[in-house]
Amino acid sequence: MNLQHYLQAPYAVGARGPVAYDCWGQVREVRHLLCGKPLLPLYPSATCRNPREITRCWRDGTAPMRPCGPEHGAIASVFHGQLCIHVAVVLSVPEGLRVLETNEGTGARIMRVDQFESHYLRVEYHND
Repeated sequence: MNLQHYLQAPYAVGARGPVAYDCWGQVREVRHLLCGKPLLPLYPSATCRNPREITRCWRDGTAPMRPCGPEHGAIASVFHGQLCIHVAVVLSVPEGLRVLETNEGTGARIMRVDQFESHYLRVEYHND
């Protein structure tokens, strides 16, 4: 698979691929297949409809990781207060570091790190 597959795949709540993805589904598969990272758990209960469950799963999934800045393979985690409400993945492409995300409002898109961060109040990065 290549990056174009993820940019063309539709967003669907709770989707873990390979046809459609939600943000967690896209992050776990892209990190594994395109970044060579360990495959993260499915967390089927973590959907945009349940931010407390997203936060619980985010804590579990990132617990063994180190906080970092934007770097290839890092999870970009978006917070509203103490709740993790969205995740995306940082990729190194020929143009530089970019963030790949998918969400209900926009579908899949890729943008510069500063553009991604400008859409959200608080973003944290974790990598393994």
